[in-house]
Amino acid sequence: MILLKIAIQAGVSDCAVIKELLSPWSVSFTGLHDAEVVIVYRQKPTELKNTIVIPSDENNFSTWSRKMRLQVDQKNSKPFSVAATPQITLFFTPEKRYCFNGSPNAVKNVASDVLSYQDDTVVLKVDIVQEFKVTIDKTLTPRQSIIHRIVTGLPIPYGLAPTRLRDFLMKNNGGHESLSLCDKLPIDALRYSLVNAIELASGKELEKRPLFNNHYVSMLTHDVESSHGLKRALFLKKVEEKYDVQSAWYVPSNRYKLDDNSIRQLSNHGEVGAHDTKHDGKLAHLSKEKILKRVSEARDSLSQILKQPIDGFRAPILQHNQKILQALNEAGYKYDTSIPAWEPKHPYTMKPHGIGTIYPLTLGNLTEIPLTLPQDHQLLHVMGLDPKDVLKTWVTMTSEIRELGGVCMFLVHPDYEVAANIDLYEELVRTIASDSKSTITVPSRICAQMMM
Repeated sequence: MILLKIAIQAGVSDCAVIKELLSPWSVSFTGLHDAEVVIVYRQKPTELKNTIVIPSDENNFSTWSRKMRLQVDQKNSKPFSVAATPQITLFFTPEKRYCFNGSPNAVKNVASDVLSYQDDTVVLKVDIVQEFKVTIDKTLTPRQSIIHRIVTGLPIPYGLAPTRLRDFLMKNNGGHESLSLCDKLPIDALRYSLVNAIELASGKELEKRPLFNNHYVSMLTHDVESSHGLKRALFLKKVEEKYDVQSAWYVPSNRYKLDDNSIRQLSNHGEVGAHDTKHDGKLAHLSKEKILKRVSEARDSLSQILKQPIDGFRAPILQHNQKILQALNEAGYKYDTSIPAWEPKHPYTMKPHGIGTIYPLTLGNLTEIPLTLPQDHQLLHVMGLDPKDVLKTWVTMTSEIRELGGVCMFLVHPDYEVAANIDLYEELVRTIASDSKSTITVPSRICAQMMM
């Protein structure tokens, strides 16, 4: 594989963002003299061919844009489209959009997201670095809903509330959300905008990293929330073994009595990750020190059972914030799977919420592998689908991820209706196993690949 050589002229933190946006692709980062393409951000572009210019409010960019007779106007944001593949167009609304008006004939509107200047310089219409930072910040500082604050603030675990009451609160009374991902992946829209610009400037097509060589990745994961769920998990495990499908099982260390032999069986031809100590929904409210204590205890308890380190974590009800990520890193975890790419009604915000990418990314020193498909609970108890329709919805959404060549992560709770129908569950496993374009793996291997 011949890697395209890319140089980046940007500050250290901005350079890291640009590399993160390109992380799913196989590229080589080099110095200016060896580069085939140069990406410039918040600096004055040098007189080099094959240059990608990311606009910003930096004075150097404004000076350069005036010199090149590019009149830059910051207008009200409106939907922005990016052609990710011939079949898939991604949409998002940026904080700022740079519109180039009154430009000379040398400037061509090549696409909705890029301009070509004199055939050797490509100027993006969106500050993709700042947009990435804003999206990550919003994801890691979600606004807590009043309902979640009240329910998790009670002295008893929220799980003791009647199931009907919890389902009523979570039900999507505002109507069905669109279950297409095309308008829910802002980070991936930024990725493809940059990739399109690089391919336009270089005349070469970028290839995905070896992780995605088979086209896309499938992962089957489970949150084992009760002793009843742990017993059913062993039946699900037998179905998976029948089709040679490995999966990941996230287990709370102190919510119910753990059967050591069952935990070991789940880790065989698969892996076990931590699911906090309790399942009380309070993790996100705690101080970093208290979070660290809980996630360390959860990791230590499972490590003692399995006689090996626990690398992965998923928070109950997919809680996430900067304190949790910092605590996980300090506790020795290598990856987290607590942030959804998108889900219709996240319990913390009580509205649609997600990080907006179907690819792994690095947050601090931790690999974050987003939950890219809405979990079974969301489809069953928020969207009101029956178990058969849940499978149909997953298959439909999987087709979009397959086309984009991303990571397709399922979350099936042993305690819920999809897993309760063993024939239906076998249909799901058989569908995953039969796709010749899918690489089936577990999160720890994704993490290892991303760290290479």
